[in-house]
Amino acid sequence: MTTAVYITVAALLVLALLRRPQLIVITLAVAYGLAVWAADIVHGGELRSVLMGIDAFVVITMWFLWGRYRSERAALVASFGFLKILFGITAAVVGMANLAWAAGNNALFIVQVLIAGGFTDGVIAWVGRGLHRVRSGGGRLSGYLEKIR
Repeated sequence: MTTAVYITVAALLVLALLRRPQLIVITLAVAYGLAVWAADIVHGGELRSVLMGIDAFVVITMWFLWGRYRSERAALVASFGFLKILFGITAAVVGMANLAWAAGNNALFIVQVLIAGGFTDGVIAWVGRGLHRVRSGGGRLSGYLEKIR
């Protein structure tokens, strides 16, 4: 199972690098390489700490990219990286099995790669349009309520 996950994530990273060779994807590729290398050396609860450190590196890098270029993609990748850190802390506190934690961590990393590679642009635009409709609908509602007063 681990080999299949490694191959799938590596293939997604290659596709993302071919699709959008940007610093966001390169940062995730470096983090992935560090994580695979760390998983070969460290095991168990110590691995969780090392991987959360790698996630912190990704979050800080994305934060700088967002600040420099105002990249919404970097902000989303950073948000999911922060979510991975919180998930790791929660897993350690509640005593979650390492396999369950690894599955959740891998799923969140795949989401980060999909966002960074631009595979989710349509979904993000759709959510953005929906939020815009909600905001504009709220404006109409408050205007209506002002007329009633």
